[in-house]
Amino acid sequence: MTTQPTTTGRLAEFLAGVDYSDLPAPVAHQTKRLILDTVACAIGGRRSPLGEIAVQFAELAGTEPAEATVVGGPRKGTVVAAATANGRMAGALDADDTFASAGQTSHHGASTVMAALALAERAGASGEQLIASVAAGYELGARFGVSVPTQEVVPTGERVGSWRVGGGPAGVLAAATASAHVIGLDPAQTVHALGIAGAHIDVPPLKWFEADTAPMVKSLDVGWNTGTGVSSALLANLGMTGHASILDGDTGLWRALGYVSFDFEKATSELGGRWYLLDGSFKRWPCQYWVQPALTAFARILEDEQLTADEIDSVVLRTNTKSGAPRFRAQQPEGFVTCQFNLPHPAAMLALRVPAGPRWFDEWALGAAAVRAFRSKVEVEIDPESKRAAEWMVDGLIQRIPGSAEVHARGMTYTARADAGLGAPWFDETRFTDDDLRTKLDDMTSGDPAWDGRTTELADAVFALDQLADVRELAALLS
Repeated sequence: MTTQPTTTGRLAEFLAGVDYSDLPAPVAHQTKRLILDTVACAIGGRRSPLGEIAVQFAELAGTEPAEATVVGGPRKGTVVAAATANGRMAGALDADDTFASAGQTSHHGASTVMAALALAERAGASGEQLIASVAAGYELGARFGVSVPTQEVVPTGERVGSWRVGGGPAGVLAAATASAHVIGLDPAQTVHALGIAGAHIDVPPLKWFEADTAPMVKSLDVGWNTGTGVSSALLANLGMTGHASILDGDTGLWRALGYVSFDFEKATSELGGRWYLLDGSFKRWPCQYWVQPALTAFARILEDEQLTADEIDSVVLRTNTKSGAPRFRAQQPEGFVTCQFNLPHPAAMLALRVPAGPRWFDEWALGAAAVRAFRSKVEVEIDPESKRAAEWMVDGLIQRIPGSAEVHARGMTYTARADAGLGAPWFDETRFTDDDLRTKLDDMTSGDPAWDGRTTELADAVFALDQLADVRELAALLS
């Protein structure tokens, strides 16, 4: 008697066997773009208070054997310590990519990339191997996201039910899948890696919504997700067993996280034909995903009218209910993390033409009189269009997010709307080019003399990653 393969088993069997040659050219290229974006975020994140802690913790966690590079510095660490630090730095500025599924929005790209990169450096794997591993890991995280149900949205545009963020489960499962792929686990071992990872999910506390001043742990910690993913694969390789059907049945991981259902068919449909990595969104600015459309509208007005900060009398930014908590409206937010989950602060950075990276959160940006003065000009409202949230979802993905800006300057009123933030992949006017990602890398390294003249070489190396025989060549450029 044979039994039907489980959803967990089917995913593991396919993803464990993914080879670089199996990837369509657009998927392989998009994976390189994701790697470049994640590396850029980590380089910038190292210069934040959270990045400094990540580096110090990596040294406490272990520098011997020196297996993998801690991005942006001269030191290496153990593969788990380095991966954890790199993941934490990649998420420190909240600039990492977002997978906007209707059931859960996640930042699983950063944990996927940093887990695979550390293990690939340790093994001396090829660039093609790294690309295939990242693509496999991202796919697992994305398919978890599109398989859990959309939160119910009532007519006021508010969400009901418990809050369920996807970065925890998707981030850990994706990192575990990528890690298993790098070290060559077979499908059965990959199932156990997923089962181990699923037993150690980062579930954020609802306290995240209460604090006017946001803590460094945010709503999820990319560092823990990355380190847990790496550890899960290494443990499975040593023979440790995990829950062999972690996603399946009425007691699957989805139920433990508070979801009422799981679309098992969607989780495994079109494997190898539909790659959800192509639906990942990049961020132009280091702040929460949901505020980006309003900022996109504001940025368009600034560019079209060539307005300076001094010319602007007042600004009204209209956002959605996902960024409607009080701290998003605070005109004088406290702390660099709070400023990432806020609208007046990034608006001030755009108006003052500060490069979008760690300089948005340095001592000057957080306390300068010019910054405080501009923030006091910014009011935040909920965009009425956000009440139609259900209409913005396409094929399980939140493709459109309403946002608008109204600027009063020069005795005139200027308005603009955006249905998505810059970096959203579905629209010509927002889709990132390779040059956009190079610009983001330049912004993330702005003001750091250690990176002067080096960003072009780094970006070129990532775009030629499939030609590298040993990923250590890329790692050397990151130190």
